[in-house]
Amino acid sequence: MIMKKAFIIIALSIVMVSCNSPEKIDNNLMDVYFKENLKDPSSYECIKKGPLCLYTPMSMAIEQENIRVINGEASTDTIKDFLDHVKSYFIKNNTNPYDTLAWEISIRYKAKNSYGGYDISDCVFYFDKGITKIIDIKNK
Repeated sequence: MIMKKAFIIIALSIVMVSCNSPEKIDNNLMDVYFKENLKDPSSYECIKKGPLCLYTPMSMAIEQENIRVINGEASTDTIKDFLDHVKSYFIKNNTNPYDTLAWEISIRYKAKNSYGGYDISDCVFYFDKGITKIIDIKNK
């Protein structure tokens, strides 16, 4: 249990180190998404928004391995070996393991549902490299 907690703390600290904010963030993309997809867009209220973070091949590998550890499919003892293997795989294939694939931002918000009651939702928005469009949205 202690090893799981240690792994999660290490993984989160690595992801947080890769968090940056480019000079200009187009929050308009999320506003447009909410206006087009919520039942009552005027009821939208942001509760918490995380920092805009880089999404790299290594952060993707850490995220997937973290899920495997939590599900008991992998041991925290092998995480360093796993990450070394992933890094060497990308390098062998002429891919920078720390290159920007996309940007991501987590958001918690509330908005009215079809019945007029409020729902609280947590999701992650993924943007392309230039932060010009939303490429994916995942509910937590």
